[in-house]
Amino acid sequence: MKRTTGLKPLPAPSPATLRAPKKSSSSSLTQSIGWREYITDTKNPNFDSLRPEDVLNDARIKAHRAAYKLIKELSSNADWSTNTYHQIVTAESLTAGLILSTIVDVPFGGAFKYGCFGVYDTDAKRTYLGVKVENLYTHRCAREMAEGALKNSNASIAIAVSGNAMPNQGVDSFDEIAKLGEVFIGVAGYKDDKTILCETSVYNFCIDHSNAFNLCKLWHDTVVDKSKAAKFSDVKANIKNLTSGFNDYITTSFVSNYIRNKTAEIALKKAFNFVKKNKLAIPSFLKTDRPPHENGNNPCNNVLLQSTRGTLTTECLNQNCNDISRISTSQYRNSALLPYAISKQQGGKRSKRSKKTNKRKNKN
Repeated sequence: MKRTTGLKPLPAPSPATLRAPKKSSSSSLTQSIGWREYITDTKNPNFDSLRPEDVLNDARIKAHRAAYKLIKELSSNADWSTNTYHQIVTAESLTAGLILSTIVDVPFGGAFKYGCFGVYDTDAKRTYLGVKVENLYTHRCAREMAEGALKNSNASIAIAVSGNAMPNQGVDSFDEIAKLGEVFIGVAGYKDDKTILCETSVYNFCIDHSNAFNLCKLWHDTVVDKSKAAKFSDVKANIKNLTSGFNDYITTSFVSNYIRNKTAEIALKKAFNFVKKNKLAIPSFLKTDRPPHENGNNPCNNVLLQSTRGTLTTECLNQNCNDISRISTSQYRNSALLPYAISKQQGGKRSKRSKKTNKRKNKN
């Protein structure tokens, strides 16, 4: 949803400016994101400030480890004789799908991965999940998101996050800018067929995690220093709608990505502990409430939108958009994988010509 302000928006950045280079020397990266000026204030800078790219990579690795641990726990609780097992659904605001993506990145336990509600916008939370609370940065919002994810899916465990990975520079008040890194986490599951268990928590990754503190301080100090009003000592108390300055895109991207990856890690750890300490049930209705296949037109299942969307028709722009058959192998005849697949079907036999070709390559 668009904000209406009298401020001119920042110009659109080029793709190259939005992501710090994956491999670069510490000096070039620190200089590109303004780190050089920040760390020269101290005679003994810490290692994290000298190698910021390692901090982000470390956050990603820890998130994947947390995902693996959760999947492993669900696997140990699965009963394959009756095909009974938990499935995870996520409702993600600031991470917008990163938590489920982190789980999927672990090539193990595909049966436990259900889906995701990427509800970045306020209206998406209300439309997809039925969130009613006005303030989205609250425990109540995290609860309603987790609850809504279960009620609008056939998953049995929900992870929900809502928080502030990056304030709206130039628009948000000083109070909102000061809450950079504040994230509310909700985890929910079924106690029985009639009851949902839910647990919420709040983290401020800029305060609670030492690695993030310097990152957030860099971003925050830059914003305040660039605000003309910030020169006055009493501005925080007297001006509620302090207009902030702006950081460069690389600094902003780096800090927000770190917060999002730490959010994924902590949310997955919270989910693991939730599953571990609660005897969660898999309601009987999760097996019966499965929508049938090939049941005519695709309906609008959202009650709020049925009056305006229920009678919509879809016009295909290509001839095969209604095709329900898989692509045949013959259509991949020019694919590099096809000769390998054919040779496997023929017991690994290859033509004399292909063998000669390989011999020539080996000689060269």
